[in-house]
Amino acid sequence: MSLNPWLTMAIVTLVLLALFAGLRVYQTRYSPHPEFVRKLLHIMMGSITLTFPWLFNETWPVVTLAASTIIGLWVLKNYKAMRQQWGDVLHGVSRNSLGEIYFPAAVALLFVLADGNALLFCIPILILTLADALAALIGVRYGQVKYKTSEGSKSLEGSLAFFTVAFLSVHIPLLLFSDVGRTESLLIALIMGILVMLFEAIAWRGLDNLFIPLGSFILLKTYLPMDTDSLILKLFVLALLLVGFYLIRRKTTLDDSAILGLVLIAYVTWSVESWLWLLAPCTVFIAYVLFNLNANTRVERTHSIQAVVCVGMPSLMVLFLARGLDQPQLLYPYTLAYAVQLTLIGLARIKFDHAEFNNTRVLLQASFQGWILLLIPLTIVAFTLGSIYYALIAAVLVFLSAYLFLHWQPQMQDCPTDNARWWRQGSIAISAALISSVPLYLFGEI
Repeated sequence: MSLNPWLTMAIVTLVLLALFAGLRVYQTRYSPHPEFVRKLLHIMMGSITLTFPWLFNETWPVVTLAASTIIGLWVLKNYKAMRQQWGDVLHGVSRNSLGEIYFPAAVALLFVLADGNALLFCIPILILTLADALAALIGVRYGQVKYKTSEGSKSLEGSLAFFTVAFLSVHIPLLLFSDVGRTESLLIALIMGILVMLFEAIAWRGLDNLFIPLGSFILLKTYLPMDTDSLILKLFVLALLLVGFYLIRRKTTLDDSAILGLVLIAYVTWSVESWLWLLAPCTVFIAYVLFNLNANTRVERTHSIQAVVCVGMPSLMVLFLARGLDQPQLLYPYTLAYAVQLTLIGLARIKFDHAEFNNTRVLLQASFQGWILLLIPLTIVAFTLGSIYYALIAAVLVFLSAYLFLHWQPQMQDCPTDNARWWRQGSIAISAALISSVPLYLFGEI
């Protein structure tokens, strides 16, 4: 017999409020570490949400609970009286984060996506609930080996704890509650443990509460139908990328979280499409390293994950569009977006290294580098008269993108690394990619 959804929602709400109040009393009396209290609430909330597939047969009660929770947490964070009385349970840690908002939002979205499949819902929630919390606590208490992120640093000990718990959170449920074979279950758990650990390592401002469950859901849906040979190949490529980028990290100005972000972008690109689509991002990375060899010896690793996201996201958007619409011809705007990114990176570097160059020389040199390194190889691989035509259009778009960036970006000669610079660069790249798709449409290519 199904439960009354309104009554169930009321019970869940009362239990959550009681837990919150109990933690506040505990915090007032015993003054534990603020991170411990925050993660204890995280674990309790996650444990309650694990019951949702058995408590609710429809999605609207979960969405309603999530929305009301988000409103309540927003009030708690933004109203001084409420924050002074209760806010230290969540905000005792001095951190600019929206993680408490992302948590219920991710639960609701995950419940909708799982569509009644308890395993697809519970495994991502288990990872979010247990692995994320334990990683934070281990990192605070035992973390000694640090790596740099956009928000300071995280510890290798915390990341290894995350991987271990994430691996078990996938492996045990698959063994006990699915028809997946033992070998496949082990391989899926290993791959997901590594990838979700990377999600956690690169997330900022609480985005791990969104990246972890949704990323876990997508990975689980992707890997469950695969056979042993396919999973072994996935694991091998992932390990190869991790080792390769780790060995070259000191040759770059990218911090550790940015390097891990590169691993994810390269792996996702290869997984979604093919090696051909991996050519462009690898070319951009290699050219960036070669163009900046002298700079890398005298400049700190100042580029963060935000820089990598803004460089890679325009092309990734085209990549997923190509996959979703089954349009392989979108490889052209996909490659163009990376060509624009390489051009703009080169533009900033040339201005920084050669203040004596006039703007015309800088524009021509940077545009030629980006165009010839990315669009010419693509034209050769997919040689037709049409590909030559599109390459010529790309040359114009690359030059115009460089011209716009040169006049839009302030203090170009200082080679700025602030987030505003990367968002300008990313917006120009996606705009160029969209414009380049118009000829494809007009000539019936897509």
